Order: sequence, then C-alpha cells, then structure tokens
Amino acid sequence: MATDSSARQAFDHAFSLIAAGRIEDAEKACRDSLAQRPGDVNLLGLLGAILLKRGRIDEAESVLLRTVALEPAFAKPHEDLGTLYLQQSKAAEAVTSFEAAVRLDRQPSALLGLATALARCGQSKRAEKICGEILSKDSQNIRALRLLAKITSDDERYAAAEGLLRRIVELAPDFQPGYSDLAGFLVERSRFHEAVALFEKAIDLRPDLAGLQRMLADTLAIINKPQAALASYDRCLALEEGNLPALMGRGHMQRILGQRDAAISSYTECTRLQPAAGEAWWNLASIRGHRFADADKQQMKSLLELAQIDEPSRIALHFALARACEADNDFETAWSQYVQGNAAKRR
Repeated sequence: MATDSSARQAFDHAFSLIAAGRIEDAEKACRDSLAQRPGDVNLLGLLGAILLKRGRIDEAESVLLRTVALEPAFAKPHEDLGTLYLQQSKAAEAVTSFEAAVRLDRQPSALLGLATALARCGQSKRAEKICGEILSKDSQNIRALRLLAKITSDDERYAAAEGLLRRIVELAPDFQPGYSDLAGFLVERSRFHEAVALFEKAIDLRPDLAGLQRMLADTLAIINKPQAALASYDRCLALEEGNLPALMGRGHMQRILGQRDAAISSYTECTRLQPAAGEAWWNLASIRGHRFADADKQQMKSLLELAQIDEPSRIALHFALARACEADNDFETAWSQYVQGNAAKRR
C-alpha cells in the first residue's frame, strides 16, 4: 500500500533480494527504507514476514501486529500472524488471524492456514470443508491433499486417507514427504513390508535426512531384518551424531546379531548423552555378564533422587540398579530397588 514510486521501488528491491535468497540483505533493505518512511505498511509487512522466516518470532509478532494496527485491511500480515501462531502451537490465536485474512482475501494459502488451525483446534468438519473449497479450484493442491489425508485418518476413515496419500505420490513423484507420509500411515496399519519400499523411495529423494533413515531402521527391525536395520541406524548416526533413538535401536540390533561389546558401547553412549534415559541403563543391566562400575551405580541412585525424571525411566532405573546390586551380591539393596520399581509400575 505504498503511495509513491520510491516506496514501491524500495519494496520491490527488498522482495527481489528475498527471491535471490539474500534474506539478510532483504531485512537490512527493509529497515533502511523504514528509517525513511516508518509508516509504510508494505515494508513493515514484508519485514515481519522476513523476521518470521528467520525464526525471530517475538520481533516478527511485534512488527506484524503493528502492521495490522496501521492497516487492518491488509490481508497478508494477518495470514503471517496466523502462521506465526501455528509455529507457537497457539491454534486458537491462529484461527483468529487466519479468519481475518480470509475475510479480506480468500487466498489458498490463507484458507489452508485456517483449515490447519481449525484441525488443530478439533474443528475437523470446518477444516475439511475448507480443504474441499481449495481442491474444488485446484484439485492438485498437495498441501490441501496432505491436510485432508490427516483429517480423514484422524477420523478413522482409513480407506479415504490412504487414497488421498496415494494420490499425492501420483501427482508429485519427486515430493519426498508424500512417500514418508504414506509409509508412516502404513506402519500405523501394521503394513510394514509395504512401508519399507516407501521409506526407501523417500530416502532416495532426500538421503540427507537422518529421521528417514531411523524410521526405515525401526520398520526393518519390526520385520526382523536386524542386519539391514543396523545399517540404516548407522546411516542415521552418520548424518546426526547423538540421535538417541537411533543409538538405542543400534544397540538392540547389535545385541540381536551377537555383537555384545558393540551393544554395550551403544547403550553406554545413550547414558552419556542422556543420563536419565532409564531404558538404556536397563538394557545394559540385562546383558548377561555385564557389570556396572561403582560410579555407574552411584549415578543411578542420584538420578532416582531427581523429581523431574519421567516415570518409565524411573521404573527402568530401579530395575537396572536392582540387577546391578544383585550381581554384586548386595541383595538387600537389590530387593529394595525391586520393591520400589514394582510399586512404581502399579501406580
């Protein structure tokens, strides 16, 4: 809504910098121009969008709120505020902002944002209706199809959800999330062998994503392919050193394959990275012949004194410490830990 050519040029220049991937330079250009014309809502809105893109949420919210206060009829800042609130898991606030944007301009992106926020608020019928509106004008809108698939799956209309997910893969064969969405859906239906091929396709498209390697490894482990699962866990850890679920999974596969010392190393690394990971301590304790050092037993005792430890980890720690004390013939302490662990399980 700039009113003069210099303001328009300033906006276009900043926008061209964004298009070129020069986001930092775009922010500087916006700020320099706003120093000359602080009330320019186009530049303010663009600055808010840039700050949101850069993850500076508090600054972005402040700028966007100022923009809509200056020009309530400017739809895009309302939409960007909705996106910001979604990122903060403030779905109700997101609905309000997206509704304001949609009242002003029924752009597909704003409609989709509104549908997403409504779905997160439990208003799935309204969200589904909006997805239908988007798809009636653009039947190949992948984002709308993905959201509709999630809505129908959450509503236990599994055949419809699967059809939508397969439609996405057909429409966008190079879209990695389409394959991982469908694979995850099939895993939830216990159709693991089908899921493996889809995870592998997703990895072909995005071999740099550690999470995909871990999901494939988890699925391979379920269908009793420990060697292949171990290889996938290793690839995950090569991409993301210290991924705790992958380390734990690697330890399980090493143990199945008879690689006792390697399994101990993996589980021990888990306890180093996250000392309160009770499952890792229990896995170590359950390896035949493994003995804990005194320092390990003391660490488990100290962890059990922490109020903030989660209950499954607390239970696992009680049993791990019990097993460790039993191995050292400290039967009184072992019995006490077994009693406490079983009492925690019954709670």
